[in-house]
Amino acid sequence: MNDFYVTEELYADKGTRFANFIVDRIIFYGFAIVILGFAIPFILELIGGDVNDYLFQIENISRVADILVSWTLYFMFYTVIEYATNGRTVGKYLTKTVVVDERGNNPGFVAFLTRSACRFIPFEPFSFLGDEPRGWHDTLSKTYVVDVKKLKNRKELSTELDQIGKVEEE
Repeated sequence: MNDFYVTEELYADKGTRFANFIVDRIIFYGFAIVILGFAIPFILELIGGDVNDYLFQIENISRVADILVSWTLYFMFYTVIEYATNGRTVGKYLTKTVVVDERGNNPGFVAFLTRSACRFIPFEPFSFLGDEPRGWHDTLSKTYVVDVKKLKNRKELSTELDQIGKVEEE
């Protein structure tokens, strides 16, 4: 299986990628609400912090601080979720897709960091408007979002083809 590479027929199509984006964005907003609205106040309450001051700060946060907090949460959300689940966000589970490297394997932590960082490139969501259903966060991190079933079938076929002509040792 040393010659296996991801090819275009394994790629998730643009509609599937868009579904991933929408589902994951909804999940992210829920995550942000839980962290900022419930988890932090709960922790502050446990350690004796000033919950009212925190809530006041959140209600009166500057636009710049709001963007920085949102970006930090967004970066952490994608990096941690994709790494911890071997390339599968909730959207990818629902659409039966996965992030892989060029050989169809788990890309590793640095690739997931790169994917997350590239999502902040201005107009990155529009990078899907080309012919190929890969965004800049895919190409710059050298990753691919592929159909899980097609990938599995293709890898099995590749392994079987590698075995043709080999003599089993007894």
